Amino acid sequence: MPKVIGSISPFYLPCLVGGPQAVALDLLTVVVRGSPVPLSEMLILNAFPAVIACVTKSDDHSVWQNGGECLRAYTSVAPEQVFNYRYDKHNDHCSETLNNVNKYS
Repeated sequence: MPKVIGSISPFYLPCLVGGPQAVALDLLTVVVRGSPVPLSEMLILNAFPAVIACVTKSDDHSVWQNGGECLRAYTSVAPEQVFNYRYDKHNDHCSETLNNVNKYS
C-alpha cells in the first residue's frame, strides 16, 4: 500500500501526466471498496489526503476521473470517517474538499 500512496502523492512524486497516478488511483478505489468498515488508519490518514492532493494538483483528465471515482468510493464506504477526518485541529478535509470543488467547478 505505501507504493500506491507514493505513486499518487505529489509530495513524493511530481504529478505526471496519466500513467502511474491514474492507475494507482484506480487500484486504490478497488481497495477502498473492498475494505471492511471502519477503514484502516493507513487508508484514512495517508491515502485519503494523498488522493485529494493528487487530484487538485493534476492537469490530467484521467487522474481527475479516477480520483473522483476514488473519492466517491471513500464517501460511499465510510462517509462518517471522511466527514470526521481532520488533518489538523483547526481544519477538516471535508470542508477543504468542498471548497476545492466549488473553486474548480
